[in-house]
Amino acid sequence: MLTTNEIAKLQVLMAKADIDQFQHIADMFNATRRMKVNSLKNNFKVGQKVTWTGKRGFQEGVITKINRKNIVVNAGPGGMWNVSPALLTVA
Repeated sequence: MLTTNEIAKLQVLMAKADIDQFQHIADMFNATRRMKVNSLKNNFKVGQKVTWTGKRGFQEGVITKINRKNIVVNAGPGGMWNVSPALLTVA
């Protein structure tokens, strides 16, 4: 977790970057984010009970499928949801 001071330094560095450097920074950010989401995704298994807070508030359900980017969760009467692994917690 970054400190407030570290985030402020990042903001200063990004303000100094030209458009090509900014694109490189965005690519690095996206690659790191994908790695972290993949790492989170590997902690879940089909059949596991999970919870998350989404557009319709608190939800809970059971994992039915693990896709490349999202996890499919059966929320019973709430329907089937494609949820990012970053939003899920084990119930």
